[in-house]
Amino acid sequence: MRFANTIPPSLVRPALIAIASASLLADPVLRINSPANGAVFQPGQTMQVKVSATAGAFLGVVLAGPDPIPWPETILTHPPYEFFVAIPSSIKPGIYWMRAVGSTTEHGHIRSEILNIDVERPDLPASISIDLPRTVRFSVGESDVMRVFGKFSDGTQVELTRSTKTRYKATPEGVVSVNKDGVITAISPGEAQVSVDDKIFVKAIVRAK
Repeated sequence: MRFANTIPPSLVRPALIAIASASLLADPVLRINSPANGAVFQPGQTMQVKVSATAGAFLGVVLAGPDPIPWPETILTHPPYEFFVAIPSSIKPGIYWMRAVGSTTEHGHIRSEILNIDVERPDLPASISIDLPRTVRFSVGESDVMRVFGKFSDGTQVELTRSTKTRYKATPEGVVSVNKDGVITAISPGEAQVSVDDKIFVKAIVRAK
């Protein structure tokens, strides 16, 4: 038995029309190609951001993100979509997000996926301190933020609460938890120790409600 090795012409045209229609209906795409997600920058550096976009789809493209980074106000109306962002010298170390936003005629505003950068000083602090007493008391369900400050060899003091170099730990487990932003949350009655970089230790006493 022989099988035809070609598609009947009667089926080709509908298939091509369906493919073309799907392409027209698809939303335009915005993507931040550079820097890579999680890239590390230092305070005071200038960051180059490269964005790719569906050709001919966008009236303008901008960058958006949180303070205190001064995101460019310039709207780029044609490729290459390249932005230069000056990271403030006084910025607090930690993770900052950004995304590209583009305007279109038929699809409104299109947003890229969020990309995170990590802003960190290259040196380590000579000493660290916190703004909590060495013994804190909670009721189950309560929480508090332990702010961490570092004093550096150049004499500057910088808040390091959200720095990815700051390490928090709570022992034993199950009494309190502490997250990467220094938030201590009381879980169950008992006593626990919360440490920062294995240098500062806080006693947490949790009572039932």
